[in-house]
Parts: sequence; structure tokens; C-alpha cells
Amino acid sequence: MLKCDKLSWLLVFVVMASLLSLGSPNAQDVKTCLFISEEAGPHPNDEILVDWLDQQYIVEIATGDDINSHLFTADDFKEFDFVFVSESISSSDTDDLKGAPTPIFYTELWSSKWDITGWVPTNTSGTYYENSPEKVVFIVNEDHPLAAGFSAGTEITISDSTLDPNGAILTYSVPQIDFINIAVLAADPTRTVVMGVEKGTALYNAENVNDGSLVSENRCAAVGINATSNTFITDDGFKLIDAGIKWILGEETGVEEKTGASPGNFVLEQNYPNPFNSATNISFTLTKPGHTSLTVHNALGQLVATLIDENMSAGTYAVNFDATDLPSGVYLYQISFGEFTQVKKMINMK
Repeated sequence: MLKCDKLSWLLVFVVMASLLSLGSPNAQDVKTCLFISEEAGPHPNDEILVDWLDQQYIVEIATGDDINSHLFTADDFKEFDFVFVSESISSSDTDDLKGAPTPIFYTELWSSKWDITGWVPTNTSGTYYENSPEKVVFIVNEDHPLAAGFSAGTEITISDSTLDPNGAILTYSVPQIDFINIAVLAADPTRTVVMGVEKGTALYNAENVNDGSLVSENRCAAVGINATSNTFITDDGFKLIDAGIKWILGEETGVEEKTGASPGNFVLEQNYPNPFNSATNISFTLTKPGHTSLTVHNALGQLVATLIDENMSAGTYAVNFDATDLPSGVYLYQISFGEFTQVKKMINMK
């Protein structure tokens, strides 16, 4: 693994890659990664991630200060196949990555601050991104390579809190752009932990407007993990990270990727009333025709009702959900349209 000072990083990186290509006929096929950490060491919290990446990629380390001081231009980023942004850094350090000049993988979901990725409008209140002490995520979309083959409804512990004396800490985002929602906090399905942003997605620009003037140049993926929990990432957590990297590189295999629909093709409303006593109404709007499913799951992710599973025309619909035979508790209702899924929470109180 190579660690360079600010003045010589690019020269040494090019020399290293050249030597590798001379020594191995397959070295030219090895992808290159720029890993952004708080320290050039790297930061101790990031060592396990860098060691894991070193097994598959040529890894160069840059610090948040390197990026924040504009040592790297857009062309410099493009020297790498992808950039890996750790949660250990300060979010504002990665401002030059806005618009994704190269494919990006984030564990730094705080990085969804508006002036960093353009995924949300200006906000610093924690409405759109935050750390969470929750340990478990819930897969909501199994039909995409980012799901790493896990089925919808599967609960996954990304960082094993039984091994972590401080408890696992995840980071989440609530993006306000078209995005691919893969896994949410099991305790609060409005908060996304595993996600993707497709190339060409409209972002919030420097004027804080999402008008199509700024779009993502490349794919981005995220598995939100606080750096203090990196040491305790589970095998399942690494599967999701690996799937994210392969997807942004266009190397996804084993899971068919669907295309066509975007979250803008439907609007899922909060059920009313909520909380409810045995029955409630769920409304949604389709802006184009297509196959639509509306399902209800219990807090364990188990399917308890399929309300819709058919091709539907554009329009606004209201569906009555009768939970008379179900116990009181938290339920999740999920709409799927093409490859995109949205989940909301409701409470049955008898």
C-alpha cells in the first residue's frame, strides 16, 4: 500500500502502476482506488478498510486536508477508477467531489450535506443525515446488484455491536433526489443506510436548486458506517460494500439490474389515520403506467399482506389496509415501481 506526501503522490502512483504492469501480465486489469481518510496513515479506524481494499485494488491514500486544499483537480480524480470516502473525514473536506467526477463509494453519509454531494437541499439540522445507534438494517429492494443478493425483508447487522464496546454506529441519509433505496434502518425505515445514485441523476447545484443544471457524472454508492465501527464490520457488511464498489465500476454480476423507472414516477403518501385502530388508508400517485406492488411487513420484515401486485395506469389511488387480525405494533408499507422502492412506517394501536 502506497502512502505519499502532497507533492509527490501522483508521480509515485504512476511509477508504481507502471512497475506493476511490467511485473505482471494482469496488473493492467487491477482497478485503482483513491481512499480518503482523516490521516495519511491511514487513520487507525480506516486500516481495516484499506487492508481489505488492498486485496483487490491498487490503493492510494489522501487526507481530507489534501482534498480540501484543492491538491486534486477533477482530472486528478479521473486518474483513479473510483474514490472511497471514509466517515473519518470532515464532510466539508470533499467539496471538490460534488457531481462525482469519478465513481464514488461512501461510508460517509454525512457527506450528503447539500454542498458536498448535492443529494439534499441546504440543511444542517440533521433532518437529512445523522449518526444512529441502531445496529440493524432492513433490505427493501432485492432486485438490484447493490443488494448483494439479499432478499427483501432480510435484516442485516452491518457492524457487530457485540464486539464493539461502544456499540455499532451507522450513518444514514434521507436523499431528496432520485436514488436507489436498498436498505433502511429497521427501527426507522425513512432513514436510508444502503443506497445508490445513478449516473446522470439531477443534483442540487451551488445555488441550492435541483433544476437539471448539475447532474452526477458517475455512479455513487453508500453503506453508512461510522468510522468508529469499521473494526467491527460483519461479513454481510463487507458483502454490501463489495457490491457497491462493483456496481459503481459497472462490474455487477449475479443479480439482474432493472431500468426505466425512477422515484419521480410515484408518490407514496403517509397512511391516514396514523396511528390507526385496525384499519387505515394508504394513498399513492403514479405518474406513468407500470407494474406496481404495495406490500405490508411487520417490524421483523415478514410479509403480512400484499395489497397490490399488478400493472397499473397513471393516476392517484387509495387502498384500505385492514389489520383487524394483526396485533398492535409497528408495520412497514412498501411500494415498488420498477427497480425503485419506497418504505414508510405506520402504527397499529388497538
